Amino acid sequence: MEAENKAAKIVAGAQEQANVRISSINSDISEKLNEAKEKELNRFNETVEKAETEHRNALERTKTLAGDIEIDIDAISEQVLKRVMTTIFD
Repeated sequence: MEAENKAAKIVAGAQEQANVRISSINSDISEKLNEAKEKELNRFNETVEKAETEHRNALERTKTLAGDIEIDIDAISEQVLKRVMTTIFD
């Protein structure tokens, strides 16, 4: 009977130690997962920021090109008008 009690205490102690170790391992895993999530979220945010910057830059280039095209159209229209006027009045 006494041997059974000792064995039960040993098993209970071992079980307690195993539970503490498992809890510690779970805590470590949770911490590592949170770190990995945060790192991945930071990468994602950086990618989004880069894409937004590239988009803004592309919009600015498009506006500049549109302005250049408008200037070219105005210049061509002016030349055409001069030719028409020259043709009509010459």
